[in-house]
Amino acid sequence: MPRLGGAPKHRHGRVIPYNGLSRTIVGAARLDYNLYNRYSAKKTRSSTKTVTKKRGNGKTRVAANASRSSGFFKKATKRNYRSYRSRYKASSNGVLATFETGGVAADVNAVYVGHCTCPPNRMVYMFYHAILKNLFGKMGVYPTNVTTKIPNLDEGDTVRISFRSNSEPASITQNLTYDIPGAGASPADIVETWYTNSQTFTNQVVFLETIYTPNSSGTGLLAWTRVMLQNAKMNIYSKSAFKLQNRSSAVVDESNRNSIDACPLYGKAYQGTGNGAQYLESEAGERPLICHTVYGVIARPASDVSSLQEPPIPQHFTNISKSSKAHIDPGQVKTDVLIYRATLSMYRLLPLMFGAGADLTYKKTNMGKFKIFGLEKMIHAEEEEPATEVAFEANLEMSAALIAGRPQPTARIFSHSFYNSA
Repeated sequence: MPRLGGAPKHRHGRVIPYNGLSRTIVGAARLDYNLYNRYSAKKTRSSTKTVTKKRGNGKTRVAANASRSSGFFKKATKRNYRSYRSRYKASSNGVLATFETGGVAADVNAVYVGHCTCPPNRMVYMFYHAILKNLFGKMGVYPTNVTTKIPNLDEGDTVRISFRSNSEPASITQNLTYDIPGAGASPADIVETWYTNSQTFTNQVVFLETIYTPNSSGTGLLAWTRVMLQNAKMNIYSKSAFKLQNRSSAVVDESNRNSIDACPLYGKAYQGTGNGAQYLESEAGERPLICHTVYGVIARPASDVSSLQEPPIPQHFTNISKSSKAHIDPGQVKTDVLIYRATLSMYRLLPLMFGAGADLTYKKTNMGKFKIFGLEKMIHAEEEEPATEVAFEANLEMSAALIAGRPQPTARIFSHSFYNSA
């Protein structure tokens, strides 16, 4: 007997719930699937159109996938310099410089090459140049080139910058002075003298002032211009692009010395803060993996340190924040880029910039970023194989601008009197 009402039953006797709803969902899914098929067919037909010429206006309409075979170059477009404006504004407010360094590192077992963003020598130079530009910029005599003589300076005038040490009493200061010679002076001359005299500075935290005084042989109390630096800040930007090329060879043949055979390199990359890596436990006579204070690069063999014969684990160093695997194919060139931006007060900048240590060539500092690659041959099969050889080039772009602090406030003038009409 047929069922008069209720939900329909399956042929095995089970009740099918929500029968109408399920049919609606299936119908909607089938409709969407058909729409998708029509859209895909339309897209396929439009992407296979051939080059056609529109009659009347003489213009050729070309499909997107056929533009690679067209015979015309792309039109020049106006470049948006907004992203570069903040980087290059230091050329007007401060100083901008580019340093390039290249070389080759080779060793039988492994090589360690790397770069940093803030070499101490370069940073001190940029720092002094930024201060001088602010000082003489107030006088309107700063030249457009740092090697050009500063105009309107007389023999016997003095440019002085005063330091206060953090480890000595506050009353004791260290001064960097430069007396203008009879032939005049350029910003580069003044900075060179200042840098030479500040090589041994450590733990300097407070700048007192930078002043220019005319003819200090007199009273020396009159200052034409002055920059108070207690509340000043330094805007710093540094970008280091480091290129590496695998020049290692697996064949000993002097006639074919410059050829590159199938000899890939692999190892590890270590990244951290400062200008180099510190050993967790160093052996006697070991020099840390620190970048050169002038060039900002490191290129050294592993033969002088037993623990570096193969790239160690990152835990072998104390200041590694990131690490990764590294691989370079034969003849391949790879590039690594580090960028450092900071706006620092003098209280924070000077301890970072003037690192401790008597070794002026490899002085450890905590400013900026570094990255070091430890590389070795993937297969070292013969005893007389050539050394692992890596060529490198570092392109360092730096800018520094002084943001002068506010002048010291003047005490309020107060007067109280009583009115007397008589």
